[in-house]
Amino acid sequence: MSWRLYFFFGHLSVSLSSSEKFQTLSSILVSLANITTTKPREMKKRPHIKSYSFTCVLFSLISVLATSVALAMDLAPLEDQDFINAPPERVELGRLLFHDKILSGNRNIACNTCHHQDFGSSDGLSLSIGEGGIGIGPERQLGVGKNRVVRRVARNAPGLFNLTHKSNTVAFHDGRLVKSEDGFEHNTEGLLDSRLASLIAAQALFPMTAPDEMAGQQNENIVGLVVPSNLNEAWKVITYRIRNLDGYWPLFKAAYPELASAQDIDMPHIANALADFMDANWRVTQTPYDRFVNGDNAALDTQQQRGMELFFGRALCASCHKPPLFSDGQFHNIGLPSFGPGKLSGGGNYVDKGRALVTGSDLGNFAFKTPQLRNWAFTAPYGHNGAHATIEGMLEQHFEPKQTARAWTLDQAVLPQQSDDLTATDKTPSYQAHQQPNLAIQRIVLSDEQRDDLMAFLETLNDPATARGNLPVPDEVPSGLAVD
Repeated sequence: MSWRLYFFFGHLSVSLSSSEKFQTLSSILVSLANITTTKPREMKKRPHIKSYSFTCVLFSLISVLATSVALAMDLAPLEDQDFINAPPERVELGRLLFHDKILSGNRNIACNTCHHQDFGSSDGLSLSIGEGGIGIGPERQLGVGKNRVVRRVARNAPGLFNLTHKSNTVAFHDGRLVKSEDGFEHNTEGLLDSRLASLIAAQALFPMTAPDEMAGQQNENIVGLVVPSNLNEAWKVITYRIRNLDGYWPLFKAAYPELASAQDIDMPHIANALADFMDANWRVTQTPYDRFVNGDNAALDTQQQRGMELFFGRALCASCHKPPLFSDGQFHNIGLPSFGPGKLSGGGNYVDKGRALVTGSDLGNFAFKTPQLRNWAFTAPYGHNGAHATIEGMLEQHFEPKQTARAWTLDQAVLPQQSDDLTATDKTPSYQAHQQPNLAIQRIVLSDEQRDDLMAFLETLNDPATARGNLPVPDEVPSGLAVD
């Protein structure tokens, strides 16, 4: 299929006044394209139609044009105007807060500990080691003695690239935080301040109050003590610390000129600044793919273009990984094996049921949010629990979901080498996910050459220049605590 058709209809779409109208038109034409794949066969059975060959050609042409129109809309590049674009003073404030352990209960972990520049805004582990851990990345350990980690984080630390794009309305692997026209939907909705300026600002609040991530346990500090009964009080404790650090006041004043004194600093100021930094630091808009859809035909070679056709066609990747973010923001069960401590399981059940934990419906069993794909090469391991250390393993999970899940072993994950790092129960994989009736993918057969082509296209979604972020790591932070 010619890329000229994609771009022709892409330029045609500029004349439309509403992107929603174009989306509707695309959907109608895709439906028409699907119909055309069966209509000629039905018409062949009708003896009064003499020009069957001409009809096939006509319907094929309509199918090509319909698909081209739909893809032209999907291929729209990312635009800087669709991100937060905060003033530099707020970005700088967020940069320091992001790297400052003062935001954690025991002052021993910062946002960047698990979303580190050396590991593509993640931590290189299948299951993160949060509060109490020692070191960074795959070498991070569970600690020793009374400071040993009580419970590991049950999920993989997601990459942060392009999360601040305005079309992103769902946060966390299970989607328990949603931005709507009326504010934020969450099981703690009444506690979320209306001054939070973005979805990512709201999301930034919750690691601070998660005992296994940043807050610590009840018997360890005042933040951990109040978390179970009142999240607002926990956020106030953290805010109080910031207010009373002299080094932060001039930064907040520069970022928020309306503040009269340090005592006016509130948690929304902190969370918004964190989001502003993530927006500026983890933005990726200049991959080879982006240059290609912006009109640079030389940005993708012939093999990569073949892979692109597979991605949007036979391989069915784009059915969930939709441009421009390469995610549909929805939840799907792809059969990933379950392992680790589980999420809100209780009763000795060490399984993470994903979306079902939010909706209460079995339809959400083992379904997790579709991840975005830009800079995927720097965010391994892959999956909500990092079940696959390599992209080859993750692709195989999509091509052969049931077989891959049955054959999976724990050594395919990336876990710390500490001898007692996992309990015996944690080490026991459970394969319920691929056995569920809501499995979203089925076996896809591609030749070795097609797999190579698809892989070549996926590589065009990476931009090594942004792998470590767009801004430097600070040498020090106002609290004086060490920077990871």
